[in-house]
Amino acid sequence: IDIPAPDPALAPTFDCDPSTNAHRYRYLENSNGWICRAIVEPDGLEHDDGINGFTAENYYGTVADPTSKDPRKKNPIPTYVMSQINMPDKDKLSFVAEIEASKAHKGTKAKSLASGGAAGAGADAPGSSGGPGGKPGAGASKKPVVTTGGIDVQSLGRDIMYVARTETRIPQGENMKMCAGASAFRSSMKYPHTGPLAFGAKVEERVKLNRRLRLNMTAGAIGGKAADGKTNQYLKGANVQFMVKGNKKKGEPTKLQVIGTAMHWKKDIALGGDIQAIQMVGPDSALTARANLNSRGSGSIQVRLTSTDTIKYALVGVIPTVSAIWGFLTGAQE
Repeated sequence: IDIPAPDPALAPTFDCDPSTNAHRYRYLENSNGWICRAIVEPDGLEHDDGINGFTAENYYGTVADPTSKDPRKKNPIPTYVMSQINMPDKDKLSFVAEIEASKAHKGTKAKSLASGGAAGAGADAPGSSGGPGGKPGAGASKKPVVTTGGIDVQSLGRDIMYVARTETRIPQGENMKMCAGASAFRSSMKYPHTGPLAFGAKVEERVKLNRRLRLNMTAGAIGGKAADGKTNQYLKGANVQFMVKGNKKKGEPTKLQVIGTAMHWKKDIALGGDIQAIQMVGPDSALTARANLNSRGSGSIQVRLTSTDTIKYALVGVIPTVSAIWGFLTGAQE
């Protein structure tokens, strides 16, 4: 069923009611077709609608038909397609296009590391699938392996940027998940087979220790080639992150976050660490403390107090501001 698309929210103008010009951008859309939306520039000029581009997107494979004999309809691959075009001036044009799809590998449900040995030892025994009567054990993950891939195309000045990416998420039990991904980037004026090239891969392990404790470990590498194909550079790195989550029911942010990083580039190893703690001060205020240090001896310490509606905390900043102005006027800073 076709329905009228919503009118764009045009900027206010002194000419007339801005909704009188909305008929220029009206069209009919349906749930199975493309969704187009005009891009409104909030800081447009007078006598101008402020619309310099539009976006179009569509979703495929979001509804499965279990009774269909066609495998494409019975097990569709969810796909998202999006494009955006902006033309602020007659001689300037920029665009962004993206396509992304996900595939769930059915029949490849991962098992936890703890139950892997027991499953192999009792493969020939009755009910060896984990629990009594052949029921899955507590160690088996109910989530299948999912692979997501996509291609992005974007204008970058006079060049065009091409990005291809893919990632596979492998559950390893109820509290563990492994992610492996790879991507490639190329910038060219015309076609993707020319221009500088960058490519990389990563492996990430996410561990849920309990309801609030999280541990993420990531390792990856990235390489690049110049347009002449002779200059090659490679970078390797690893990251370990430990987090203490806040209470979701109370809307608390992450209370503690500790990050350690290591990078290797051109026979040089750089180490770094970062720690951040957030403490709620009342229902609408938070005190944030952050410190970081690297192997080259540089670092910083920051303490910040944020509040949404308590104005008295903002008055704390008046003291250093007045001191800085007084020192500038009296020449104490020289």
